[in-house]
Amino acid sequence: MRNTCPLNPADTKCPFCNCNLKGRNNYKGHAGYRKVRGRSKLAPWEIAAMMKKKREDAFGRGGLPARGDCLSQLDTLFSYLSDDLWDDGTERTRSTMMIFADGSQWKVWFNDRAMNRTCWMTGETIESALIQLDQELADDSVGWKAEGKKGPRTK
Repeated sequence: MRNTCPLNPADTKCPFCNCNLKGRNNYKGHAGYRKVRGRSKLAPWEIAAMMKKKREDAFGRGGLPARGDCLSQLDTLFSYLSDDLWDDGTERTRSTMMIFADGSQWKVWFNDRAMNRTCWMTGETIESALIQLDQELADDSVGWKAEGKKGPRTK
């Protein structure tokens, strides 16, 4: 049953009823009023359980992924993608890579997460793009760009 409007019992063009019926607001006592449930408060341990857990790398600490045929000759690239320790023994964030086709070119986006920098490589084949990336990583001649920043590349 509809609530009757206290301001306008004939229920003709009451602005509060109109707002309720259109879902813009919720005025008690007017047509279209919806009972609002009270918010339940969570206990501190329930909030802590809902917090995002910090998870380990997909490979787990100290574990190495399988090298496979694709990266068998690309030692520098494989070490960027799999090493989780620096030479001095401190923890290192592993790099990530994404490969996709754009027209007739293969493109490789490489993200050095440990140093907050990214780069792009292109090639006619996936292998040529990966070989070029590996050579430039080994020679330290990659045209790096700061991650998340717009602007010129740095060397």
